[in-house]
Amino acid sequence: MTTVTGDGRPLLVLISGSPGSGKSTLGRLLSKEMRLPHLNRDEIWAGLRFTHQRGASDDVLARGIVAEYGALEHLLAVGVSLIADGTLHRGEFEANIRRLQDLAQVVNLHVRSSQASQRFEERERALDQSAEDLDRKMHKLKEIQDVVSEPLDLTCQTIEITNEDDFEPSVEQIIRELHQM
Repeated sequence: MTTVTGDGRPLLVLISGSPGSGKSTLGRLLSKEMRLPHLNRDEIWAGLRFTHQRGASDDVLARGIVAEYGALEHLLAVGVSLIADGTLHRGEFEANIRRLQDLAQVVNLHVRSSQASQRFEERERALDQSAEDLDRKMHKLKEIQDVVSEPLDLTCQTIEITNEDDFEPSVEQIIRELHQM
């Protein structure tokens, strides 16, 4: 059994990076290996869209950030350590995360990949959507690159990760480092 150190607060492993960089993949791998819950921003938004399709008003689609941070705050407040991933925009999300630092030790894993845009486009092409929707998403991706390609400006430990053919440092190395915090 691995010895875990810490200050008694839950650990929030917050994975950031550009769309297609491998945030969700890394989150799932860490969640499985560390046996921690994984909160995925894309799945929260999918749940809101599903509720909208069931007849909820359009305003339910604007609740993604409130839903995500509300879930994080609730789980951390009751002592649950967890892993969360999402495309976090510099200059917009720091205040939300600083509030979470009162509840947990936050570690930011920032993932970079030179293949991120290509991976994102391939994933989006596999979805059943119009060419106009794909073009709109690719245009949006270009617009946000400057605010998502760098780590957030936080006062927590940040671990830089590259993901070309595999994660570097490896998942095992990341887990060892997280256990030592």
